[in-house]
Amino acid sequence: MDLTKLRRLQDAVILTFPQSRADESRRAFNDLLREIIREEVHSKVVIDLGEVTWFSSLDLGGLVFALRECNDRGLRFCLACVGPRVRSVLEATKMDQVFSIHDSVEAAVAG
Repeated sequence: MDLTKLRRLQDAVILTFPQSRADESRRAFNDLLREIIREEVHSKVVIDLGEVTWFSSLDLGGLVFALRECNDRGLRFCLACVGPRVRSVLEATKMDQVFSIHDSVEAAVAG
């Protein structure tokens, strides 16, 4: 995974979800996400989904795991730039009622 997809803004760390469908990209993303959550040097984790063209049940499971880990550590976990494809998956599974979803990264950081 390209580490330029990781950035910090105010008290948040922003991680861009990989566009690639390749398992190694998704695995690297999940590994980095777990590492970020364990750091606990920020109060908010924002996942930028703006580049996502493919979203599977495994991807959703990874985000649910991250949400639970953040909740356990007192961190806020937000999704940003959720496109129609991902939103339809979140709505079909009722996870749109569980995640904090924002139209932009800036709104997620501010919220």
